[in-house]
Amino acid sequence: MKLVRTLIAIVLSITMCTPAVLQAEQTDNADFEAYLKDVFVQFLQDDYLSTHYTLEHPEAYGLENVAYSLGEVDSAKSIQLNSDLLDKLHTFDKSTLSIEQQRLYDLLEKDYEYSIALGQTSDYGLAFEPSNGFYTSIMTNFSEFRIESAKDLEGYFGLQADFQRYLDDVLADTKRQADLGIALSDTQLDETLDELATYNVAPEQQALTLTFNDRLDATDFLSEEEKQAAKAQNQQWVQDVF
Repeated sequence: MKLVRTLIAIVLSITMCTPAVLQAEQTDNADFEAYLKDVFVQFLQDDYLSTHYTLEHPEAYGLENVAYSLGEVDSAKSIQLNSDLLDKLHTFDKSTLSIEQQRLYDLLEKDYEYSIALGQTSDYGLAFEPSNGFYTSIMTNFSEFRIESAKDLEGYFGLQADFQRYLDDVLADTKRQADLGIALSDTQLDETLDELATYNVAPEQQALTLTFNDRLDATDFLSEEEKQAAKAQNQQWVQDVF
C-alpha cells in the first residue's frame, strides 16, 4: 500500500502546487504516463484491500474482479515485481520527462529500492509481535473496512472466507522462522498472549461485531431482514475465529 499512497500523494501535490504557467510550458512523456498507469494497476490488481481503500470506483481501472485476499506471506513475488518495475523505470531517459515526471521518477525509484530491501529482510519480521502484529492488522482491516454497497459487503465476507488460508500461511512461515532460530523473546511472547487475551470476550461484545453492526446500520442498501442476516453471519465468524 505504501507505493500506491505515495503515487496518489505526489500526483495530488503536483496538481495543486505547480503553477499553471509552468504546467503549460512542460510536455509530459506519454510513454512514462502509460507506465505510471500500469504501475498503479499492477500494485492493485492482486491486493483487494488496497484496491478497496484506494478506489471508490475500481471498475474504472478494470479492477472490478480483484480476488478477495488478505495478502501473501511469501515476499518473493513482491521483490520480483518491484525489481521488474525498477528495471522498466530505468529504461526512461530522465531528460525526456517533464519536471513533475522527474519528481515521480525519483520517488518511485526510492520506493522500489526500499521495497526490495525490505522484502530481502522479511525473515526478521515476526508476524505475532505485540501491538503491531498479525491480529492487530486483522482487527484494523476488518473494523475499518468501508461498507457502502452490496459489493463492499461481498468483499468483507470474501476476506473472512480467506482468513483461515492466510492464518495457516502465517503460522507455517512463523514455524519456518523458528526453525531458523528467529522467534519472539519471552517478554514479547508474554505481551502478545496478554494482547490476545483481550479478544477473549463474548462474540456479541467483540469489537469486530460492534463496529460491523454500526456500519451496517448506517447503510441503506439492505432491508432490515438482510441486515440481521449479515450481522448474524459476521458474529458467527467472530465466534469461530476469536
